[in-house]
Amino acid sequence: MDIGQKSIGEIIDLLVTADIKCYMSQDRIMDKNLSTEERLLAAEIAQQMNARRNLLIRKIDEILGQEGLSPTSKTYSKEK
Repeated sequence: MDIGQKSIGEIIDLLVTADIKCYMSQDRIMDKNLSTEERLLAAEIAQQMNARRNLLIRKIDEILGQEGLSPTSKTYSKEK
């Protein structure tokens, strides 16, 4: 996906689509009626869509001149 040549509207459209696909995949991960393989595939898709979402958010920030505002690493810790 070459987002460098897209308008901000097109990028926002891609972001909304990635958000919906990520949400739907996360929902499938929790569906106990699916096989382990189907749930694993849903987890992989959720991970891919989240990575795409992050890329799109960073591109929108870049276009708006706010590149430094989006975190580039996890903002939470596994430790409690």
